[in-house]
Amino acid sequence: MYTIFFRKVSQICVTALILSVPAVFGQNLGTVNLPSTIADAGVQIVDMVPVKPQQIGYCEGPVVKDGTLYFSEQNAGIIWKVTASGTVSKWMTMNPAYVNGLDIAPSGNLAICEKTRITERDYDGNLIRVITSGNNWGQGANDLTFASNGDMFFTAFNQHFWFHSADSSVNHDYNFNQPQNINFNGIEYIEEKGILYACQWGQNKVLKYSVNENRDVNTNNPVTFAAIAGPDGITVDENYNVYIASNNFSTGGIYVYDSSGNQLGNILMRQDNNPGSNASNCVFGGPENKTLYITGDNGAYKVQLKVAGRIRPGNTAILNKNLYRHSVSEANRQDPEFIISRTGNQLQLSFSGKSNATGAIYMPSGKRLHSFSFSGSTPLLWQPPSKGIYVARVSCSNRTISEVIGFD
Repeated sequence: MYTIFFRKVSQICVTALILSVPAVFGQNLGTVNLPSTIADAGVQIVDMVPVKPQQIGYCEGPVVKDGTLYFSEQNAGIIWKVTASGTVSKWMTMNPAYVNGLDIAPSGNLAICEKTRITERDYDGNLIRVITSGNNWGQGANDLTFASNGDMFFTAFNQHFWFHSADSSVNHDYNFNQPQNINFNGIEYIEEKGILYACQWGQNKVLKYSVNENRDVNTNNPVTFAAIAGPDGITVDENYNVYIASNNFSTGGIYVYDSSGNQLGNILMRQDNNPGSNASNCVFGGPENKTLYITGDNGAYKVQLKVAGRIRPGNTAILNKNLYRHSVSEANRQDPEFIISRTGNQLQLSFSGKSNATGAIYMPSGKRLHSFSFSGSTPLLWQPPSKGIYVARVSCSNRTISEVIGFD
């Protein structure tokens, strides 16, 4: 069974207006300093665990599945679970007591960075498989990011990051033979753009690598995307703005950049009246994928934003719809209505009230798979060759609409 999912790729114009909004952070305060295109005035930072069942330490790895938040308490080896209704519980305790980054695998299961392995588990906690393992990972596996076919990049607590293929035939160590204080940390792969972001915690910078369709990373000429104290986890919104968690105590929080590396604003954390607190990681979720979940000192928090997160492999929280309309009420009011629906395992596209429209379906790498034209009201039926992410582009009256679509 295929599930259709989609993401708008029209760009939002970011204004220079920055809002400084005091926000409630449990009983403490934080400050949201984001453009009005990203956050409403008066937005609050909300403690996801306002009543702690026990003392919670430094937390990591937030992911959201079907409205439920999972995050890790790193040194205690605990994975916590917070349901959409706010019920907090321990989901699992690891032995040995260490757990770090989490992600949703393309299968929809939970992928977990443990001490000497990365595992995939179902939501009852049953072990599905060991994705990869190693004994040269320093303190342990750190963070991970998936391609739509199950290929994976991951980091560990030393100077390395790795590529692991979905069929386990390739496990490549990008060993840079550099000092230990480089410490790659957070990592995020943007498949449709051929970009890999990697946080160099020890050097206070985030690097941007180009990746070809074979998942080969060009390590010769990385771009320094951002200079930031203690960069840790990283995520991306629907407009490819980049959200970077800083675990520097004096300036801790989430720092937001556009895709060119220009800083748009930040969410500064404050706990127990301290001027700053660590933020370790962040991820989008919620009913419209517009809630930013943040982990750090003593638990997890959330901020409601106006932009949605980029659709990531395995994230089905908002993706299990069979019908999507790109209409005049969305993105650009000059756009005609473009309808995507599912018929069995086929994708159906129609362009209401328009003829002489042309388009094509592409791989995220840009490889064209299928060209088409609309004639009157006759819809297009197309069956994807496999599960994964695809890009549909339709041109009409000198306008082009792009939609990222996928089947899971």
